[in-house]
Formats: sequence, structure tokens, C-alpha cells
Amino acid sequence: MNSAEKEGATLVLDGRGYKNEKYPKGNFVGPTIIDNVKTHMTCYKEEIFGPALCVMHVETLEEAVKLINR
Repeated sequence: MNSAEKEGATLVLDGRGYKNEKYPKGNFVGPTIIDNVKTHMTCYKEEIFGPALCVMHVETLEEAVKLINR
């Protein structure tokens, strides 16, 4: 998520500060929404381990289908 911000994406919901009361020494990430993601960004190319949603914007359905099929 740090790389997403550095690369120009917007964190709409930042789950990095999540603390689980049952496991206070655990390493958890809360729900996260990353907006304005582009195909060159690390968050697009690499899996994020946690409840994270990357949002990309396109103008048309045809453009969306082409993006997914690439």
C-alpha cells in the first residue's frame, strides 16, 4: 500500500492501522480500497495479502474488457 501511494494511487480506505483485540501481537491489515490504480503500479502487478480492492477507471465497457483481457 505504501508503493501505491508513492506511485500516485489514492487510499480511500486505509487498513494499515488495524489492530485485532484477540491477537494484539499479530500482523493484520484491515479493509483497504486503493483508487486511481494504473497498470504500471506495483499494487496492480503484485498480489496484496489482505482485504484490499484496487479500483481502476475506464471510459467504456469495451475499454474495460480490453484491459482485463491484456
